[in-house]
Formats: sequence, C-alpha cells, structure tokens
Amino acid sequence: MESINILRKADNGTVVYLQENSGNVSFSIINVTAKEAGRYICTATYQNVNMTEEIHVKVTYLRKPQISGRTTVKEGDVLNLTCSTDSFPPAVIEWTKSETKTNLQRSNSRKSYNSSENIPKGKHGNCSFSIYNVTAEDAGLYICTVKHQTDNLKEEINVKVTYKRKPQIFGNADVKEGDVLNLTCSVDSFPPLVIR
Repeated sequence: MESINILRKADNGTVVYLQENSGNVSFSIINVTAKEAGRYICTATYQNVNMTEEIHVKVTYLRKPQISGRTTVKEGDVLNLTCSTDSFPPAVIEWTKSETKTNLQRSNSRKSYNSSENIPKGKHGNCSFSIYNVTAEDAGLYICTVKHQTDNLKEEINVKVTYKRKPQIFGNADVKEGDVLNLTCSVDSFPPLVIR
C-alpha cells in the first residue's frame, strides 16, 4: 500500500497530520501567523519503505515597539530608556532625539554616552541607552525607530527633566529717597516654582 503523509511538529509539540493515498497531498494555512513557523515533514510510504522530506518554514513578522523607562527624571539622575520589539528576522532598533536627530542607541552595555556620540544599533529585540547626570537640555522627544526589511515602525516618548535654579534678584539696590525701587525675583525651574 502506498501513502503520503504530511506531519508538522511545532515547538510546543502540537502535530498536524494529513494522510492521502492518491500520490499527492496538499496542506494550506490561510492567514499565516508566527505560530505556524517550524518544521514540516512529508513522508511517503511505498511497499513498507518510508521516504521523508522536510522543510523549515519561516514566517516574517514585526510587532509594534514598546518603550519602557521613567519619563520624568530629576536633574543629576540617570535617564534609562529601552525600546523593545518582537520580530523575525531580528529588526534593527535606533534611538534618536527629535530636535537634534542625534543617534542615541546602544545595545546591552552600561557605558555612559552623551547625546553627541554615535552609538551602535540594537539587533537583539531591544535597545537601551542611558544618560548619566541628566541636565535640562536632555528633556524632549525621544524616538525609537524599528527597521525591519521594508517596514519602519516608530514609537515616541516625551522626557521631562525636573530642575530648579537659585533665585536671582534683579534691579538697582542703591536708590535715593523718594525714587522708585524696582526689584524682580526670577527663578528658572521645571515645573515652574511659585515665587512669593
């Protein structure tokens, strides 16, 4: 007796098994997902002799990037941002700061970088960068761009840096009796401080 079988073993151990006796068997999956990637085996049996052929099916996909990390940091602290995605084949992940278009990304090291340095792209599903001793100039829009074959996906995050400067008084401290005394107290801060 002759027969042809298609057997698929997925990583989770599920098996799809088709059997046909006519010499041909077809297997179709409509709307393929990443779960269908894996090994497919065709076995033909003729006169009790098994012959097999196997193929490894790869499904390309790209998931929306996710950004993690604190979006509000205090001046002098460390800003850590991570952009993560799931894809096959692995995507290239890049970080930039909106106003400067400076390349900020790096992969899995803890070396400090300032925003004027170029840092290698991430290719491992996530890409992190850190800015040590954050200043007010580090506030702004940070963009994670995921490049995958012909597709590009972007995710943005607005980083706020809280800070306060010492109040300054402006005006003429030496006045004549009868003149007008004008003094202005000014303080630079984020969020704005109330001056009394």
